[in-house]
Amino acid sequence: LFWHHVFATGNSKVDNCDQLLEQIDMFREYGMGNYRDILIELSKNPAMIFWLDNNENHRDAVNENWGRELLELFSMGVSNYTEVDVRECSRAFTGWTIQAKLPRAPYGRYPWK
Repeated sequence: LFWHHVFATGNSKVDNCDQLLEQIDMFREYGMGNYRDILIELSKNPAMIFWLDNNENHRDAVNENWGRELLELFSMGVSNYTEVDVRECSRAFTGWTIQAKLPRAPYGRYPWK
């Protein structure tokens, strides 16, 4: 669970336990490997995409939350990048999204794809 503390997400916002369990499985699979591989897998992870609002990141309305967190918390550290870097990083991740969440089924949520 070390990586889950570094790349924190929570069911309070994600509201999809299956996706959070898949994220933990991803940390188990990639956790002892290359840090770059973890960041790439995390960037594709539906729970993290939703947690940091990258599903709201569009060409004409760039959401900088994922780009800023990737640069500041997950890779480069505070003050090692510019606001232009944040915007360009965020623009690079437009289209990395998830399908809309279906309503609750009688026995829980449908998983994202």
